[in-house]
Amino acid sequence: MDNSISNKLYNLTTINELNVYSQNISTKLLVLYFKATWCGPCKAIKPFISYLQDNYPNVEFCEIDIEDDSRDTIVKNFNIIKVPTFIFYKNAKLCKSIIGTNKENIEETINEFL
Repeated sequence: MDNSISNKLYNLTTINELNVYSQNISTKLLVLYFKATWCGPCKAIKPFISYLQDNYPNVEFCEIDIEDDSRDTIVKNFNIIKVPTFIFYKNAKLCKSIIGTNKENIEETINEFL
């Protein structure tokens, strides 16, 4: 488990693990947050992610560092080339993706897929 933001962020390393996990929580939205340690906007959005976790208990958040080689298959699967990127995933299906830190857009997307 990855506790860098909170205990709701799970340390998924492969696309298969992601799909199995998503199917196991099929009634919940899974938000994959792709970031890098060197990324200023990624650091700046962290408090907003904490806000979302506090206000959306039926949403699971998973932080994925694109520099972590153990998560390379997930990063490649979603063709992540810019960070931060948010992938909205439900029941092993991609719902939407957002690149950047537009807080209103991110929160609206969460509400759209709840």
